[in-house]
Amino acid sequence: MALSREQAPAGRRLGAAVVDVLIAMAGLLPAVVGLTIMMARGNPDVAGVLTGIGYYGGSAWLLIYLLFRDAFSGRSLGKRMLGLQVVSVTDGRPGNLIQSFARNVVFWLLALFLVGFVLEPLMALFQARGRRLGDFAAGTEVVVYE
Repeated sequence: MALSREQAPAGRRLGAAVVDVLIAMAGLLPAVVGLTIMMARGNPDVAGVLTGIGYYGGSAWLLIYLLFRDAFSGRSLGKRMLGLQVVSVTDGRPGNLIQSFARNVVFWLLALFLVGFVLEPLMALFQARGRRLGDFAAGTEVVVYE
């Protein structure tokens, strides 16, 4: 497949984001299973271990995945599935670890104040190349990967 500089369609970006959030949240599944066992059977030993693993391990997975998901060739699992890639605006190279962190930490810091969930998508919709604040911070944009 060859990289294009075609702007990524908003629908595909949204789809990739949904896939990525579901993948990140899957790490919390052991906690859900542990709590379910505890409530259904009252077995605190197994449930406590699963809940602890799920809570701490799942939270670590969630944080790491959501911050660094675009670090590998600029393509998170969601972006791979939907044919998208994060690239540097200066040279067109795939996004790297630092750029992934920069573009995603901006979103999540803004999300803490609930403006990230509104401001970032609006910016991507109305900015000429579909870049959000995180993309400006990282010097990146999302393009179609053919």
